Amino acid sequence: MGRKATKGRGRRRVLALVVGAMLGAGSWAAACAAVDYTQFVRWAGGRELGGPVVGLGIETGMVYAVADGALQVINAQVPEYPVVMGSVPLANAGARVVAVVDRHVYLEDPAALSIIDVRQEIQPAPVGFLNLPGPGGEPGVVRGNYLYLARGAAGLLIIDVSFPSTPFLSNILLAGQSVSDVALAGDLLVVRSGGQTVRVYDLGAPTVPLLLGQTTLPGTAGALDADSDLLAVVNEQNDRVHLFDLSDPQAIGQVGTLALPRRPTSLELEGERLAVALSEPDFGFELLLVDLHLPAAPVVIGGAGVPGSAALIRLAADRIVVGGSGGASVVSLESGSSPPLVGGYTGVFQTAQSFDLVGTRGVFLEGPLGAVHILDLSNPAAPVRIGGLNTSTSNSDLSLLGNLLGIAIQLGGVEFWDITTAAAPILRSRFDTPRAHRVLLSGTRAYVADETGLLILDLSTPAAPTLLGSLPTTDPCLDLVLAGNLLYLAAEASGLLVVDVSAPTAPLLLQTIDTPGLARGVDRSGALLTVADDEAGLRLFNVANPTAPSLITVVSVPGAPADCAIVGSVVYVIDDASTFAVDVTAPLVPFVAGCALPWGAVDILARDGNLYLAAPAVGPGSLRSICRLPPRFTCRRSTAHGNTN
Repeated sequence: MGRKATKGRGRRRVLALVVGAMLGAGSWAAACAAVDYTQFVRWAGGRELGGPVVGLGIETGMVYAVADGALQVINAQVPEYPVVMGSVPLANAGARVVAVVDRHVYLEDPAALSIIDVRQEIQPAPVGFLNLPGPGGEPGVVRGNYLYLARGAAGLLIIDVSFPSTPFLSNILLAGQSVSDVALAGDLLVVRSGGQTVRVYDLGAPTVPLLLGQTTLPGTAGALDADSDLLAVVNEQNDRVHLFDLSDPQAIGQVGTLALPRRPTSLELEGERLAVALSEPDFGFELLLVDLHLPAAPVVIGGAGVPGSAALIRLAADRIVVGGSGGASVVSLESGSSPPLVGGYTGVFQTAQSFDLVGTRGVFLEGPLGAVHILDLSNPAAPVRIGGLNTSTSNSDLSLLGNLLGIAIQLGGVEFWDITTAAAPILRSRFDTPRAHRVLLSGTRAYVADETGLLILDLSTPAAPTLLGSLPTTDPCLDLVLAGNLLYLAAEASGLLVVDVSAPTAPLLLQTIDTPGLARGVDRSGALLTVADDEAGLRLFNVANPTAPSLITVVSVPGAPADCAIVGSVVYVIDDASTFAVDVTAPLVPFVAGCALPWGAVDILARDGNLYLAAPAVGPGSLRSICRLPPRFTCRRSTAHGNTN
């Protein structure tokens, strides 16, 4: 496949500028340091429940949601098709699910604890009840035969639930100390009281926990969860998640932090994964999945949008259940290896614009300043800057062919540079055009996607390029891909153009395929051609007959696709705010398999089975990065008949 160059386009680029605030300098640097993406994240299915979900629990494929004044039992074993099996009215519609253990749901409301037997899914039945002191609505956990319940000023209640029909209060700890959160980490009980104090107890004696240690949390502490030797706590003052090491309860220390774009409403920690529900959708995501295998460098590895808001979240082995104004949603964590992010390059730049490479040498363009950075990518995990240049003008694209570099000038024209000596590039020539959006070097020619159409330049003598031929178009040409003697052009409102360039002095328009949206990006691999059609989605075409593309289907993806790149049986789509992976193993039934990166990229390039992203961020340090994502994964989609590879 020929070179594929694509960019973020002006009217939406501002969306990508908040990425720095989302991830922070430390998190981004870590994201470009050899992290394996071990899960896909994709919204699988949902169920409206007559009102917002205010309580949520999950156990072995069953979801228990408090909505519309009732506890509703939902079979979500096939996540695409959740089915409401039964329900039971609740005296207090504001009850929350404290825990689900052995097909019994523990519910807490401001006045009481209720226990519902859900073994008969179509007829769930109340079996136990206990009046409670103190205000309700705080978290609780069940371990063994005991329920540990945070009840504000009433303290930490320890309730014996050996017999669910007759629960009774065994003990009260921390009375009068505003107990607001509780979590389990193996044999440890983590309790937050007084707003910022966290205490860690040993549960060897379950009714008389032994205090092992305590610490003070930073800022205004919000939701927390714990698992194994790790504690995650939301800091509501700066929308960060702080991570603490619990391996030595007598010396609890902070080991990492993660900046988020919005305040989390809920979080769930399981092993080395942290799922976070955001108070407001950002970049199209209400849900983020975070890898914590290095707690000092947490990395957002996926995200998913869900209908409505995301108020509550529960994380299980292979899925996440989210509850909010849109009912209950199931997000699938598909097993398999999704793309490992193996390396990147960071620096203090302005707006990232374009990326290209030949062999192990890459070039990286900053749009507004006209700066070009030349990188040695022989070790993808640690790119090294070996030179660069500055055109002192605003640029939109670049293309590399051997030692010849073509740069599309945003205000008009194309420059050609000799970068044989990376530390001292030489300007060979400049060719004026009305406004060059893209440039593609191939052989002795330069193909320019311009505001006025297609231009073909002769580069036999780089110091003196000449115009071979042109093809005027009604709308600006924004992107192009070359396949033999055919050029496929994304021409905004005009759609997809197929041009024969076998006679470069007289390029011939063979086909115009008007697409519903604005054709902004195009790529081709074998018989598959894809068009990023802005708000109209991703369009898949069959080009078995290269001169007559036929539409296969349209894929609806979050946002407005700005560009696309095909890698094997996966199409990666960017929209300046996110990067989605679309599985096209069966082109007639494609599906969004996951999110490679839940932040924006302005350039995407597929080469030799690899995917390269140039991803911008604005914030302290203004990080820029070029990331290589080999597509080594197997997508699996759940169906009504089970999982199929």
